[in-house]
Amino acid sequence: ENPGIQQQPGRDIEDLTLYHHELIETLNDPLERQLASLLLEGKEVSEISSILGKSPATVYRKLQRIKESWSQTSEFSVVP
Repeated sequence: ENPGIQQQPGRDIEDLTLYHHELIETLNDPLERQLASLLLEGKEVSEISSILGKSPATVYRKLQRIKESWSQTSEFSVVP
């Protein structure tokens, strides 16, 4: 069982990288995977929009779908 990243103090960068990779792998849509990866790299919505050639509205809509998807994945605890 994975109690969620916020409940696991002392995680190192390798653990965080693995956790991010596992979260991204739960997404079926390739565009959502790209978007999530860029977001987890610290990119802003405007940067993601430019990189992917999508409107900010599309990026926000996909982010909402990602959040919903991760919230429904019982093995991960996503902070709202």
